[in-house]
Amino acid sequence: MNNDEFNAEPLFDSHRHFQQLHRNQLYSEDNQSVQSYVEKINQTVNGALDDYRFTKEFLQSKGRRNEATYNLFRSETEKFLLWSWLFAGKSIIALKRRDLETYIDFVHKPPVNWISSYVYRRFEDLNGYRQVNPDWRPFTIKIPKSQRLDNIDFNHKKRNYQCSQDAIKATFSVLNVFYDYLVTEDYAFGNAIASVKKTVLI
Repeated sequence: MNNDEFNAEPLFDSHRHFQQLHRNQLYSEDNQSVQSYVEKINQTVNGALDDYRFTKEFLQSKGRRNEATYNLFRSETEKFLLWSWLFAGKSIIALKRRDLETYIDFVHKPPVNWISSYVYRRFEDLNGYRQVNPDWRPFTIKIPKSQRLDNIDFNHKKRNYQCSQDAIKATFSVLNVFYDYLVTEDYAFGNAIASVKKTVLI
């Protein structure tokens, strides 16, 4: 992937829209962009479609009752899938320990074009359909509204962005639960998250 390009797209809509999906329904009828994007990725990354399917089922299992839990799990698993497909070029079940360590490095200091100065909605309503919001990014630097027009300051903050230890711990926590789920569902063969955590959080 060219680091100068941002070609990632959001995969999962807000809690309210996500809850409207039936358990055996893979995509929302009013959001064709997700289906198009996942199927496009699946042409070059073997297993991407199954990654998406199991992640969607995971979010339905863990986040269907609580919006805050859903938002946390969605944010972490969505970033993980996008990195695995676009940077590692692999299904999440093909990732090795070294890949996971590389992902943690990525989360700690992501590419500047993956960072925004505001929490944008993933999708917007347009002519009765949900469309990708081009301003959305997986990472956010929270900048006061009065300072958002200062592009020089924002670009400096993006170049120096580093994820906090608390955020890294949250990433490990969610991915550990995620892989446990995938193992239980006989999709993943193991969970190396705990061993990676020991080498990173010291």
